[in-house]
Amino acid sequence: MDTQALRHYVQGLGKWSEVRVRWRDAYSPSSGWHDTDDYEVEDAIVTTVGHVWKNCHEHYLTLCGSVFHSSTVDTVGDINHIPWGMVLDIELVKRIEKYEQEPHQ
Repeated sequence: MDTQALRHYVQGLGKWSEVRVRWRDAYSPSSGWHDTDDYEVEDAIVTTVGHVWKNCHEHYLTLCGSVFHSSTVDTVGDINHIPWGMVLDIELVKRIEKYEQEPHQ
């Protein structure tokens, strides 16, 4: 899926939808000199799970690990901005089971 299709998919999601995103991160090998004949290229693929913050930053997909909802404002934490061009795929997280704690007496 190209970047434009990914953006379109995200815009169609509900407010604060939870997603799993695989993306290619920039990385740097260990410091020092490297012989180009022996150097082995690696891929840095990351998986991040979070709630989509739509339209937060034009050039990034923004995910929040925590969202606090109140009657007047939403407050977020653990914010990650992932450049759109680095996103490989996005998967909507679907809750199949819900576990609720017994009320304290």
